[in-house]
Amino acid sequence: IQTPGGRVFRSMGGGISSTGKSRATIEQVYTKINSVIQLEKSFMEQRGSIEAYFNKEYNQNWDSLIFKVLSFEPIEIEETSTGEKL
Repeated sequence: IQTPGGRVFRSMGGGISSTGKSRATIEQVYTKINSVIQLEKSFMEQRGSIEAYFNKEYNQNWDSLIFKVLSFEPIEIEETSTGEKL
């Protein structure tokens, strides 16, 4: 609700969305999605050095590598065929 003076009031906790979900829960979901997007972006910026490392150590090129995120805090990523953790 916006007052004539321009102040905005909302229910504590952010209220309920049109889907019936808590607004706070939806914000948490979008925060996690943004974390994943930023992690992927940061990881891909290092593609050249990651690819060079796996090519040198395991004779594998980028297309044969499969990575999975093990945790976000601390960030831990594993290449599945080698078990190498980054």
